[in-house]
Amino acid sequence: MKELAKQTANATGDISRKITAIQDDTKGAIAAIATVSGVINKINDISATIAAAVEEQSATTNEMTRNASEAASGAGEISTSIVGVTEAANGTLTRAQESQKAAQELAAVATQLSSLMRQFKIERSEGRMDIALPVRLAAIDFKGDPVDEEVTTINVSHNGALLTGVRSKLRQGSQVSLARGNKVDQFVVVWLGEEGTDQAGQIGVSAVNNGSSFWNDVVESQPEARLAGAEGSHPRQAGAKATAKAHSS
Repeated sequence: MKELAKQTANATGDISRKITAIQDDTKGAIAAIATVSGVINKINDISATIAAAVEEQSATTNEMTRNASEAASGAGEISTSIVGVTEAANGTLTRAQESQKAAQELAAVATQLSSLMRQFKIERSEGRMDIALPVRLAAIDFKGDPVDEEVTTINVSHNGALLTGVRSKLRQGSQVSLARGNKVDQFVVVWLGEEGTDQAGQIGVSAVNNGSSFWNDVVESQPEARLAGAEGSHPRQAGAKATAKAHSS
């Protein structure tokens, strides 16, 4: 019995030591779990901080991207504006050059017309022959359309003529071609009859070439014809006389 009691006591002591060891191990495990929980909490905190930083960085990146896009758009608009200003400047320069060229051409035409007017006045003062002759007139009217029509002379001189029956609208200073028989020569319009008056449809022309012989055969073949220029007769008077002469013939 004593031996049994002794074994029981030893067994009980072993069990107590094992229980104590288990309790110690359990406390160690609890402490380890607590440590792990603390580490996990720290990891969570760090993860939350990282997530916030990533989100803030993403927002910053988006803002930078938007600002870059706006800057690029602004640069594109500035570039477009610069191109527009450059084109406008080039267009203004071109128009200025064209205006200058047109002014120069107009001045040249004015000079030529002035010379022709002086020539025409000299011819008129030297004398004109009242005669009605059919003449073919070819020109370009003020719209740029070709003209080909038959007109009649009121009077002629060596280098010019007063014509009537002109249906087309011509410009003063424009060049016309006159044809009569086998003769063709170039003339410049130096006078236009005013519309709505008795002189409507009349034009005065002067030969481009001062040595033109277009009317010489007419002037030289009728020495008995009266020279109207010296007396300064009006185109309407000349026209009436030319008509009367045509009827009498």
